[in-house]
Amino acid sequence: MNVRIDEVELRYNGTPVLRDVTLEVRTGELVALVGPNGAGKTTLLRAISGLLAPSHGAVYLDHEPVASLAPRAVATRLASVEQAIRCPEELRVWEAVSLGRLPHLGRFEVLGERDRAIVMAALERTEATVLAERRVTTLSSGERQRVWLAMALAQEPRVLLLDEPTSHLDIHFQMTILELVKSLAAGGLTVIASLHDLNLAAEFADRVALIAEHRLVGCGTPAEILTEERLERAYRTRVERVPLAGGGFLIRPRPSRAGG
Repeated sequence: MNVRIDEVELRYNGTPVLRDVTLEVRTGELVALVGPNGAGKTTLLRAISGLLAPSHGAVYLDHEPVASLAPRAVATRLASVEQAIRCPEELRVWEAVSLGRLPHLGRFEVLGERDRAIVMAALERTEATVLAERRVTTLSSGERQRVWLAMALAQEPRVLLLDEPTSHLDIHFQMTILELVKSLAAGGLTVIASLHDLNLAAEFADRVALIAEHRLVGCGTPAEILTEERLERAYRTRVERVPLAGGGFLIRPRPSRAGG
């Protein structure tokens, strides 16, 4: 499923947060949203999911405007993992992940055998099976992040939105989650993820969309977008791009000159 953002403008209390954003994310593609804090990455993700209405322009899932779809219809196509998710903390983990099946159930319908199999598969894919019987309230922030991703996968979405999916995760689970997300995209899922770590974006994303100063600065391959000039302008700090022996590159702050 393609996601098309067409000349979108988003405002908070009348103040523009993002202006004239046009972007298309194709089926099976992983696009990373990067940019300084407050640039509007989360705001854009919320507009794609239908939680925020653009003041101008529109967001489309294939050829259907998100604004024209009922919430349940959106939820059967798209899953979103935000930074803060509200969930009854007395629930066990498997029960929380089961909530991802709700868009596919009738009003009084209960989980069937297929639904339970999908829930368990989502727990396995996020390495959260060992947490299944624990209550959400006992989890660390990193463990919760894996559970929220499992809940999203239980929705069987065609589009997956992730807001800082590696926050609160140690290095092992950062790599595990992004390798999983990359494999999901390779399997045909359309993924848009905001990432704080530019090096993770460079390693895993098919394309990078750089947002700064209330607009989309550019979108292209990591090598095209994550240049020293673009990043220094967007982040207002000096950086250097260091080539790696096996290919690729590393972004790091540029060392200060002695006495400078």
